[in-house]
Amino acid sequence: MRISRAFPGTRSSRSTRRLDGRGSRLAGVSLLTLIAGVALSLKKPDPVPVEANILYNQLLREELARRNADIAQQNTERRRQVMLTVVPLEGAP
Repeated sequence: MRISRAFPGTRSSRSTRRLDGRGSRLAGVSLLTLIAGVALSLKKPDPVPVEANILYNQLLREELARRNADIAQQNTERRRQVMLTVVPLEGAP
């Protein structure tokens, strides 16, 4: 409902058919804000090293190296415990 109809002695200061200067500026700013928001949401952020992740990865590498060394030592001990006997097959060249 328009203001001029609600209050008979007043006139609407804005035309409903076209935007005045302030309205067009508001529309322009809104459009620019929308475009900037879309553009920034599509841009990937620059990669930033995270100290906690770097330390965790270093800890994992050290733990894997220790575990591999333990497994290699266990394999060496198992090879010493097993006696391998090679017997030639009869009739083999």
